[in-house]
Amino acid sequence: MDVSDFVTVVRVEPPAALLVVTGELDAFTTFQVHRQANDAVANGCADLRIDLSGVTFIDASGIGLLVRLRVTAAQHGGRLEIVAASTCVLRLCALLGLSGVFALRPESPRIGGRTTTRQALRRIRPRWRSPGIA
Repeated sequence: MDVSDFVTVVRVEPPAALLVVTGELDAFTTFQVHRQANDAVANGCADLRIDLSGVTFIDASGIGLLVRLRVTAAQHGGRLEIVAASTCVLRLCALLGLSGVFALRPESPRIGGRTTTRQALRRIRPRWRSPGIA
C-alpha cells in the first residue's frame, strides 16, 4: 500500500470529533492523524472518537498514537473512544494487553464475542513441526 492510499476524514462537532482512518497506520502516517486530532481538540473537542475499521496495517507507532490520543483527550477532560476497529488492530491490541484499555470489543461472534490473547496468537503464529519429530 502506498502512502497515497492513506485517508483520514475528520468530522468536528464540539464537544466531540470523529476521525475515520483508512489504510496503513504506521510511522509515516501517524503524524497526520495526530495533527488532525490536536486540531480538533484545539477547536473544542475534548472527546475523540476514532474509527479504525478501514485500517489494513498498524505497527508500534500506531499503537503509540492511540495511547497519546487517549492521554490528550484525558488532559482536556474528555476521552478516546475507538468506535470500530479492523482485525489487525484488534489482534495487536489483544497481543499487547490493550483491549481493555481501549475498551475494544471484537465484532466476531467467537467465544461470546471475545477474543483472547491465546486465540490471537494461534491465528498469527502457526505451530511448525520439525520433520523428524512426530
